[in-house]
Amino acid sequence: MNLFNKKTLVALSAATGCLLSLNAYSAGLEKNVNWSGKYNGVAGAATSSVSDSEGLIFNPAGLAGVEGKGDVHVNFSPTFSQFEGPVSSTQVAKSVTGFSPLGGLTAAYNLNNNYVLGAGIFVSGGTQARYDNVLTANGSEGIAQSSIKLLEGTLGVATKVTDELSVGLSWRISHGSANLSSVVKPTNQQVSFEGFNGWDFAGFRLGAQYRKQNLGLGLSVRTPLSLKLEGDTKLAVLPNPSTSQDSGTTMKATFPLVIALGADWSFNSKLKFITDLSYTNYAANKNLDISGGAFIAGLKAAGALPIPLNWHDLYILRLGSEFSLDSNTVLRAGYALISAVTNKDSARATFSSPGIGHSLTLGAGSRFGNLDANAALDYSFASGTGTGNSLVKGLFPGDYRSHSYTAHLGVAYNY
Repeated sequence: MNLFNKKTLVALSAATGCLLSLNAYSAGLEKNVNWSGKYNGVAGAATSSVSDSEGLIFNPAGLAGVEGKGDVHVNFSPTFSQFEGPVSSTQVAKSVTGFSPLGGLTAAYNLNNNYVLGAGIFVSGGTQARYDNVLTANGSEGIAQSSIKLLEGTLGVATKVTDELSVGLSWRISHGSANLSSVVKPTNQQVSFEGFNGWDFAGFRLGAQYRKQNLGLGLSVRTPLSLKLEGDTKLAVLPNPSTSQDSGTTMKATFPLVIALGADWSFNSKLKFITDLSYTNYAANKNLDISGGAFIAGLKAAGALPIPLNWHDLYILRLGSEFSLDSNTVLRAGYALISAVTNKDSARATFSSPGIGHSLTLGAGSRFGNLDANAALDYSFASGTGTGNSLVKGLFPGDYRSHSYTAHLGVAYNY
């Protein structure tokens, strides 16, 4: 088996492309509307309004708004997503509906009148994208898939500088894991990247909130971090399932700087309007760096690596509203407009679609004594036309689409 056949570049490009498609219905490396039964009812517009332990993911300054001695929040956001696009120069396919069990556990403790502490563990990204029955030149069927999870642990602290101004800081510990595979049609080969894992301990979030009467303002900054994932590369000639293995492959994925600004206005005791505008520096991702092992060394020698990305920066505008039916029940609605990150020349069926994305959300919440129950639904979708035309790079022109459905469920205990 010739590991260095240049046509295997198609498989390598497609398989590593899966690493960059953590969510088909978003852009870049993360889902635009993450877990939260409470705040996803307003499309995740929470930079200025978050006031509990969920501030660990939205804005750590929100920890300062915790009432009483503290809280515990449990959230689960089962997500079902589907990709569609060209998987070869002659085949357009729809992926199997993928299931991503997003969720999180956060808690806060009011240490004294000056400081609130927070801790949490949650899934910050993930996907289960799989194309079955991808055809090779000899009529064999292979699998193209991405099974990816990003898990984050965090510790935070917040304080009120004045009655109106709060600031907060959190430390992020991130773990990434991935199993990826793709098919190269001309040589009847399947490439798999298996057992990839990696850690980063140098991530932070910092934020501020200002609130006076009916107006709230918020600022949140997430510092960039890098994940180095290590695992094995396997190559099989279909239909023979036996593989040649090349250990010691390393991939590096960058999670860039994020800056979010938010505001909310309470028009009266019943109606509130909330908005967020966020910027993510995805243009910093020029290439995907892959190294290690004889297979990868051969591809580098052939000029195939690193793989160019040339992503665009990500901008998300979020709009949300809350309507209080009574003192214990709230209805929510939201919309998010997501700019295109994927370059049209680099579109792949397992990438985020190369076009503008949209998210529509509805939600509600009720309080039962010390318990809060919140639920939301969101539908996210994007589409665009790819212009890539390179068999060697695994890029095919055509229309790309993606969509997802998510149910956000959350329960909180305030003590």
